[in-house]
Amino acid sequence: MRSTVFILTLFLAACLSCNKSTKESGSFIYIEVEDMDPTLEKCFSDKLYDKWASLEELTPHEPSEKYTGQKPQDKHIFKSYDDFDMDKDKAGTIKIMVTTYGDGDTATTFFHLRRFELEAEGLWTQTLNLGNFRVQDRPNDQINPGQVDEEEICDMMVRFAIKASFK
Repeated sequence: MRSTVFILTLFLAACLSCNKSTKESGSFIYIEVEDMDPTLEKCFSDKLYDKWASLEELTPHEPSEKYTGQKPQDKHIFKSYDDFDMDKDKAGTIKIMVTTYGDGDTATTFFHLRRFELEAEGLWTQTLNLGNFRVQDRPNDQINPGQVDEEEICDMMVRFAIKASFK
């Protein structure tokens, strides 16, 4: 009985080490945030970081969901800029910068999206400025009409950041 348990334990340990060694396939997209309220930043990171999206499915997917596309480079895996490693990430790596500003009113609250590409010299070059986006209030908003709800701006920033990664 002991030998059976021992063999099963070794088999499980071998399987677990195999799973850890498999590398995620896809293109890593780093997200850097500026001037973001900590609560909003948490919402944004929870909905986007370590998730993936594809050109066919522009919504965040859990890592456990299988990518069915043909080209691994069409799968974008979103990471915090804190995970960026100059020694491991190569030229051509993409970074999306998200900046928020405003006072919480739907008329004056915006976020700004810019896309950068890493050059061989280790410098980030801006390749696209998507501009400012005003946060739209939900239709029939009964909770805070005319005011930006955290969920509204969070969802909007996630959608636009995913789209910006494929531009």
